[in-house]
Amino acid sequence: MAPANQKDLQVKPPSMRRPMSVPKQVTNQVIWDIVKLEAVVNLSAAAVTEANSQFNLSLHPQVTQWTSLFDQWAIPQASVTYRSLEPPGSLTAPVILVTAIDFDNVGNLGSVALLEDFSTAEVMTLSHGAVVTRSVKPAVKTSTQTTGANSNGGLIYPWIDSSFPTTLHFGLRAIATQSAAAYNMEVTTTIWYCFRNQI
Repeated sequence: MAPANQKDLQVKPPSMRRPMSVPKQVTNQVIWDIVKLEAVVNLSAAAVTEANSQFNLSLHPQVTQWTSLFDQWAIPQASVTYRSLEPPGSLTAPVILVTAIDFDNVGNLGSVALLEDFSTAEVMTLSHGAVVTRSVKPAVKTSTQTTGANSNGGLIYPWIDSSFPTTLHFGLRAIATQSAAAYNMEVTTTIWYCFRNQI
């Protein structure tokens, strides 16, 4: 029997038919855009390697164009895929990669054990060809009072004014153990942006 990927065969080309009517409330429409960002992280033979992720509109390659078109933006979802670049047939012992969700901070912890204590922690061996994806509905920190220790202690899921494209959304953590010999890890960040209130 000839092999076939049935899932692929269900994909159809986009319709050639254009919309025949305009929505009654064009001004209320939410516009979406998905961006993928690629990076390579060097895994160290001397210390743990941290590859923590936070998200904002400034990461978008067309940030200037979007902020000139829309008054508000949001990030409903983000994913990070970690892919081992250990060469095939390598005799190097692969590193252990620990990942976790953290909604309020992605500062370096400096310790694999500290990240393993997170309730959302997942552990995998980053051997040749290993891939893991973590996803998050990122939160924004906000002030719960004007002074004191809790001045930045709240978490919300807001629309953000386009005048503030650097507003941080948290977040995903990743720590790799020391490598017996340095090799690389590919990190692909996918961010779902949405925009509203056309200017």
